[in-house]
Amino acid sequence: MSCRRGRWIAAWFALLWTAATFASASAAPLVISELMYHPPGTNLLEEWFELHNPDPAPVDLSGWQVTKGVHFTVPTNTVIAAHGYLVVAADQATFAARHPGVANFIGGWTGSLSDSGDTVEVQDLTGTVRAQVTYATEGDWAVRRLAA
Repeated sequence: MSCRRGRWIAAWFALLWTAATFASASAAPLVISELMYHPPGTNLLEEWFELHNPDPAPVDLSGWQVTKGVHFTVPTNTVIAAHGYLVVAADQATFAARHPGVANFIGGWTGSLSDSGDTVEVQDLTGTVRAQVTYATEGDWAVRRLAA
C-alpha cells in the first residue's frame, strides 16, 4: 500500500511540476518594443506603442488592459502571433492615415503619454503585469536591463 501511495504522490508532484512549467511558459512577458510619446506635430492622437511577443506561441490579449500611462482595454479576439508585433495606437483612424502600410494595430485609448516621461504598463486578465516600460526625455532609459 505504501508503495502505491508513494507512486501516486510522485505522479501528483510530477503533474504539478508540469502544470507550473506550462503556466510559467504561457505567462511569458511581452515587450514594449517601440514608443511614440512625442509625435512630430502637436496631434496627441498620433501617439502609439508597439508590443512584441517573443514567445513561440501566440498570445490572446482579449480583455487585457493598459493601466499606466494611458487607459485602454484590448478588444476581444486580439491575438499577437508567435514572434509577432501589434501596435496600440491612441486613435485608429489617425494611425491608419499616418502609417497606411501597418495592418496589425488596435487603438482608441483615453489619456495621453507625457512628453516629459511616464510609465506604460499592460496587465493581463488576472492583473499580472505582462509588459512595462518607463521612459524619459533624457538619460539611458532605453538601455536594456535584465530583470533581477
